[in-house]
Amino acid sequence: MIEVVPARSWLRWRVVGSTVAVTLVAMAALTILVQAVLATAVTSDVRGVLRARADAVASTITVRDGRIVARETPTDTLDRTAWIYDDAGRLVEGPAGSSALQAAARSLAVGLTGARSPRTVDVADSRLLARAVTVRSGDRAVVVVAESLVPYERTERYALIVGLVLGSIVVVGSAAVAWWSIHRALEPVAAMAARAREWSEHDLDRRFDLGPPQDEITALGQTLDGLLARVAEVIRSEQRLSQEMAHELRTPLTAVRAEAELAQLEPDLSDRTCESLARIVDASDGMAAAIATLMALARSAGSPGRAQVGSLLASVADGWGERAPVVVGPVPDQLAVAAPAELVERALSPLVENAVRHARTRVDLVVELALHSVLVHVRDDGPGTGDGDLEELFRPGARSSASEGAGLGLALARRVARSAGGDVTAVSSDDGGHFVLSLPQA
Repeated sequence: MIEVVPARSWLRWRVVGSTVAVTLVAMAALTILVQAVLATAVTSDVRGVLRARADAVASTITVRDGRIVARETPTDTLDRTAWIYDDAGRLVEGPAGSSALQAAARSLAVGLTGARSPRTVDVADSRLLARAVTVRSGDRAVVVVAESLVPYERTERYALIVGLVLGSIVVVGSAAVAWWSIHRALEPVAAMAARAREWSEHDLDRRFDLGPPQDEITALGQTLDGLLARVAEVIRSEQRLSQEMAHELRTPLTAVRAEAELAQLEPDLSDRTCESLARIVDASDGMAAAIATLMALARSAGSPGRAQVGSLLASVADGWGERAPVVVGPVPDQLAVAAPAELVERALSPLVENAVRHARTRVDLVVELALHSVLVHVRDDGPGTGDGDLEELFRPGARSSASEGAGLGLALARRVARSAGGDVTAVSSDDGGHFVLSLPQA
């Protein structure tokens, strides 16, 4: 039997991954939206500050002795970040120098006296606004004001950092909540899977018993319990039918064999008749063995049992004659399988008989320990199974043209092994036949 190894919970990873992906996209979109709204708000605030500052500077402009002059500004900030130019482009008031900010202010002021709309430009982490002003005397001037963008950019940067940190916390938190939720939701499923791995095919009375349906999972458990009950009833009906048919067939089969043996005692029988009667006896023996196997299956249903591997192999290997002696390899002391001894013998005997029939000189029985299982390798030095369809060997009635059997031995061996929680498999080989009987270790 192939051991069932719990696979990774890909469903859980898919659900958590989907939750993380959706949350990540949502937080990224929210961060972009917040940054866009914040950038728009910053632009509007800077524009408002520049307009208010330009109005404050414009209110200080006057004409004295035919020249445009500026009164004292109420704050030093206006003195440091405001320029006033006359219509000829001469600096009337404001910080002088050759910095990039002052050069940009002069460039904005040139030719703006006749323009109606203000101009803006960004220079050296600052935004400049230039606006034409008309004095009461009719003279025109240009007011240029500047506002540093560093505080606003710092605010946007802090908002981005906070958004990224908050988004990371939300994504990690949503992943943790999704993991916990799916773990709680799938906990009954994990329990069902663990119980199912502990059951074998003959444990007909085991149920999940998750209690009254409270959600979709527990409702599924109740549905599966009902399904298991119906399957158990079908299997029991099949077992009863097999036992009854086997019991009914034993008497006429015994009579057929007895009649064939009596006919063999008649004198003056031809060689062909003797061969036909011998084949009838052999076929009767094969049918009797199959019937005995079916009855053993029916009787052992639901009975786990325990059998010592060493004594069983010795019993099966004994009495096959000198044509192909069966050699049993080393067997660990007290090694046992969780199956009735009768079933183990019924599963192993057809494999040994098949190996003896095809072997040239010997048959080897080798015991191997696997994870929770005992593997019995049955090897012979015959022609081997080749590269054909190995599963075809276990189809009831399948046999080679040279075989004299009914083609039921391997099929019955697999059925018996599976009823005991094991399996029978064939190994492709050109160097002799190779079959493996696996049974649960006790």
